Amino acid sequence: MRFEPLSLNELSFVLSSLPLRVDGRPLDGCRRLQLRHVGRYTVLAQCGGTQVAAQCRSAVRAPLPDRPTEGALRVEYTASPVVLERHGAVDGALAGRLREDGVLLESVLRQAPCVDLESLCIVSGQWVYEITVYVTLLDYDGNALGVASVAAAAALQRYARPVAEVQRGSDATTPPIRVYRPEERPPLPLTTLATPLILTAAVFFDDHAPDAPTLFAMDPLYVEECASHSRLVIAYDVRGERLLAVRKGVGAHAATTSLAALRACLERAIEQARPWAAALDAVTKPPSGTATGLPSIPLARVSRPDAPQRTDTLPTRPPPAPASIASPPAGVDPPHPRSPSSSSSSVDELMDTVQPTRLRGSASRARRPR
Repeated sequence: MRFEPLSLNELSFVLSSLPLRVDGRPLDGCRRLQLRHVGRYTVLAQCGGTQVAAQCRSAVRAPLPDRPTEGALRVEYTASPVVLERHGAVDGALAGRLREDGVLLESVLRQAPCVDLESLCIVSGQWVYEITVYVTLLDYDGNALGVASVAAAAALQRYARPVAEVQRGSDATTPPIRVYRPEERPPLPLTTLATPLILTAAVFFDDHAPDAPTLFAMDPLYVEECASHSRLVIAYDVRGERLLAVRKGVGAHAATTSLAALRACLERAIEQARPWAAALDAVTKPPSGTATGLPSIPLARVSRPDAPQRTDTLPTRPPPAPASIASPPAGVDPPHPRSPSSSSSSVDELMDTVQPTRLRGSASRARRPR
């Protein structure tokens, strides 16, 4: 990826090639999204040449006066020093655009709502959790806001907050709080209510030709964002299938289009959100056979009725025949008869009724003579 300012010939090439795109995709085509975990609570999202990392952290603080029973959710959206150094000289408005996109991302996550804020309350009016999502732009090749929304949603679904307990018996007006470490008590996952995703489209139109149709390019590249006349931002909840917001991009020109074209763009954005939601569910879904907060159980230790039976065991040996009791010699009292159901049976009599088996292919162990 080049980081020099685009020339007029390059911008003219992008505009003149429409409806064909630079990378060969159709107007409604999207790049492949890849999600993976890095560390414990860090999620890395990559879409083409754009990479975004998201991580969540929590803190205990006092709630807002007008919302005493709700926690807080904040988003800090920044770019790495490499992106700022390379794109800062090229695109002077990058820093301002990141601030505006961070405000929009935080507003969408909070108003969706992505996390149940009432579940973050510890003591009403005194102590609540504050969840902060740190989103960092590692590499930039277009559609950074959309990839950042996926990374933030995946980080919130993966994060587990520490357990906090109120210390009773204190005379203070505000009781102290003890936050347990993960080694002391297992953390609890967040209660998510929605999965909001932000989708962007580059808008191309011609002021000199009013009859020319307005074109919407989904998941635009960096060169397409630079050559576009406007930008359309769509916030959609894939879990509840709700349209959250539709707005013009920050610093973009107002485009003239028809209601039918805008509706078609919204339908294409919803189609784009479905594979992103599938990739998000595949990463954040717990593995099968694992309960929340419990370790996974190896399947080899679980007996299933449809599991194939082992055939490499030794053949069953018939029980030994009862030995005849000889008559006691003269002057010796006969032994006291014992009932088979008596609890005082000897170990030898109990061991004779056990059938020898072989564990994992090893030969059965013979009973050591007494």
